[in-house]
Amino acid sequence: MANPSYSLDNITFHTMPGAYRLGGRPRSREQSVVALETDNLKQYVYDLGTRQVWELHFRLKDSELDFFDDLDVSVNGAAVPFYFSLSGVGSGDSVFVRKEPGFDPQELDEPLGDEMGFDYVLRLKQEL
Repeated sequence: MANPSYSLDNITFHTMPGAYRLGGRPRSREQSVVALETDNLKQYVYDLGTRQVWELHFRLKDSELDFFDDLDVSVNGAAVPFYFSLSGVGSGDSVFVRKEPGFDPQELDEPLGDEMGFDYVLRLKQEL
C-alpha cells in the first residue's frame, strides 16, 4: 500500500512521509441536511450533499514531522483546499479536500530509532 500524497495544483504530488497506519477512517461519508419541523411535528428533511471524510493515522520520526507542519502552514489550516490521493503519487484518483484547522502531533513514549517518535492524525473533508 502506497503512502497518501497531496498537491496544491493537482499536477505535482508530494508523498506523505512516515508509516501510514490502518485504523483511522479512510472511507467515511458525511451527509449535510436541513431539517424543518412544523407545528404539527411533520418533518421535512432536505439533502444538501454528501462528502467523503478521511482520518489518517501516521507514525513519524521527528525529522518527518516537518512535512505535515509545512502542509498545515501552506494551506493555512483549513483556509486553502488542495488535492489529495489516498493511493499515492500518479494514481489519478485525487480529490479536492480541506484539512481540519490546527496541527497537534502526539509524542510517543518510545523513540523511533534514534529520533523522537510522534503519532499524527490527518483529518480531511472533501470540498464539493
